[in-house]
Amino acid sequence: MTERERRAITLFSRCGALSKREFAEKEGISWATAVKVIGRLEDAGILCAAGTSVQADTTGKDPRLYDLSDRVPLAVGVDIAPETTTL
Repeated sequence: MTERERRAITLFSRCGALSKREFAEKEGISWATAVKVIGRLEDAGILCAAGTSVQADTTGKDPRLYDLSDRVPLAVGVDIAPETTTL
């Protein structure tokens, strides 16, 4: 798993369902890169389609939303040091 994919999982866990464009904007990456990252995570079963978002002032298809899948549990790491504890 790449660093970008790990960051994507963290972002989806914090923000909930996002479209590819919203994900790209929050990560500061191109839409094409967002498509690749979401595609790899969806193929791995980590992300799944969670519905669509209604765009009020636009025409065309409403964007698909993606969210963390319930099928693949994620582990949480804990680093404990004398001075700090990091999740």
